[in-house]
This record gives sequence, C-alpha cells and structure tokens, in this order.
Amino acid sequence: MKEHHNINFNLFCQRKGFNLQRWIESNPDLTFEDLKKSLLNIKVMPPSLELFNSLKPVVLNVKDVEEKPIVKKVIKEETKQDKPVKRRRRRKTVEK
Repeated sequence: MKEHHNINFNLFCQRKGFNLQRWIESNPDLTFEDLKKSLLNIKVMPPSLELFNSLKPVVLNVKDVEEKPIVKKVIKEETKQDKPVKRRRRRKTVEK
C-alpha cells in the first residue's frame, strides 16, 4: 500500500494515547523493523529510526536502574480510630 495514505505518527500518538517509550519498555527485545511492520499494518507512518534508536538505550538504562531497588524496612503501626457509628434518623411519616 502507498505510504502517503498512512496517518502521521505524532497524530496517531495523540489520538490513541500511544507512547513509544512505553512500547519499548514493554517489548525490549523487539526491533525497529517489528515496530515498523505493526504500524504499517494499521496504516500509520512509523517514526524515524533516529528517534527509535535515541529512546531505546535511555529506556533500557532506566529499566536496569529500577530493577535494583534499595529495600528499606519500615515498620508501621496500624492504627484504626474507632469512629462512632452514625445512624440516620428515619423520616417521620405524615398521616392524612
């Protein structure tokens, strides 16, 4: 199919809420060619290869840092304050 009939990638991202950074995070093993094929199937012009290559290392580095979190033990005491139970008054019925 002719590529000039496909919609712009930025417009697609705005309308459908697509985020290339989140896509790379959820599919780190897929390549630009896989992204290109899937976008062309839904008639969207893929982003530039430079944009993809600039985001991929950033996302993967951030993901590596997030995988090594520092574990801190925090002891919280569960305190429940007993609130008095509020009861609604019944409506008085008007007898005719």
